[in-house]
Amino acid sequence: MLQEIVNTANIGFVVVGPKLDIRLWNRWMVQMTGIESEVACCRTLPDLMPSVEQTDLLEKVENALAHGVAVRFPAAEGAAVVGLGPVNILVQPLRAKRYLHSLRPQSEEKRDPLCLIQFSPQTA
Repeated sequence: MLQEIVNTANIGFVVVGPKLDIRLWNRWMVQMTGIESEVACCRTLPDLMPSVEQTDLLEKVENALAHGVAVRFPAAEGAAVVGLGPVNILVQPLRAKRYLHSLRPQSEEKRDPLCLIQFSPQTA
């Protein structure tokens, strides 16, 4: 059910791991970029969106992964960041614990830092 909610949302969800590897790419992103989720989840963010390398977005994502710092980009900056038109961008750190054949986290040291990037259309 959660996957369906993520896929029917009218905003883009991208989750990246510590090597900027894409872990989630929802349908909104597929519609906006033409890149299927199965393709996106085998690549990195800079591979799929080369324009991010000329912006502050990669630095903000790396900062979210390393230090847990969230940041927003207003639509004016968001348009330049990804070339998707005027979009607001939220970079949000996530902490997911790895589970190894157990329903309990193995240890606090095994945290897998993740970053959620939300792309939302500019509202009028």
